[in-house]
Amino acid sequence: MKQQFTIETILIDTELNNEEKLFVEIDTLANRMKIYENLNDFPAADYHVKVKSDLLVNLVDQLGGIIVDNKKQNGKDTLKLLRENRIDAIVEAIGRAFSGKNLLLTLPSMLSSLNEYYSSDIPFMDIVKTILSEVNDLKDWKAELIS
Repeated sequence: MKQQFTIETILIDTELNNEEKLFVEIDTLANRMKIYENLNDFPAADYHVKVKSDLLVNLVDQLGGIIVDNKKQNGKDTLKLLRENRIDAIVEAIGRAFSGKNLLLTLPSMLSSLNEYYSSDIPFMDIVKTILSEVNDLKDWKAELIS
């Protein structure tokens, strides 16, 4: 994968049975992610991803929770934050939570749950390589939600 790329993302809330489209710009050099919602016309994206909300719940619970606004959130709490358009805070909190974990122990179980909750045209090994290459910087990642 390139160091800068874009992803057209469809978030599927399995509890509420609805979908939200996002356009995401990722810059691994700057440790930054810009998340655009409510765009009328999406530019051509490098990749496409469909993610079920169950992945977020599962991921956060496997991390032992995340800290958002100085409060520990479990997976269900995090899903509520997502519905409140706090995706930028969630992304940053997940990055901080990952940085405190031994990814060699944590990553295999997390990656195995990906197949059930997401589909993408991003090659699986590219996802693994990108996560591993960013492991030391995940706590420094910033996400910006642009509505």
